[in-house]
Amino acid sequence: MFRRYPGDRFCQRLFVSSNVLFLLTAPAFAGAAPKQLYNKTISIVWVESIVEKSLDGRVVTPQTTQKRVVYVSSLGRIFDQRKSENRSGQSLVEIAPDHAQAGASSFQGNSMTGISVHGGVARQVVASFDPSYSSCAATVTAGKSSAEPQWTGLDGKTYIVEEIKVGQVSCTINDGNGL
Repeated sequence: MFRRYPGDRFCQRLFVSSNVLFLLTAPAFAGAAPKQLYNKTISIVWVESIVEKSLDGRVVTPQTTQKRVVYVSSLGRIFDQRKSENRSGQSLVEIAPDHAQAGASSFQGNSMTGISVHGGVARQVVASFDPSYSSCAATVTAGKSSAEPQWTGLDGKTYIVEEIKVGQVSCTINDGNGL
């Protein structure tokens, strides 16, 4: 988990710089999905507590369930879906293989990595697979990618993100298309 320490802007810049570097170089080293994952769905779920301050100064801490679902087709094509949901609403982003963009999942060795940046907040999701590709474990790193990132919450209001805490992360692999 990325922790913010008062006055520690170097770590924030390093986190953002490394993510930007990854996004720029990912196509160069990202390999195809392992054949053992063909026609499988990888689901990674976690809860975030995001301390947000509205423009009128009110502080809220919504508990948001994040879900990243990756389906590898029987032809090895990668379909990505990211869903955020809390009491105020939900959002859904889908990335088709022919429309790869920053944030699309990529494979290297026995791991899968996806990075997303939204409203000044960056997240890196890494799933590691066992040798038989029948189970996985995942980590999520989240942090602010600017000093005072602003975004529109799921309730449609504008907030300044103060802090992000990532809770327990689960990872599962299932047969077929789970999208």
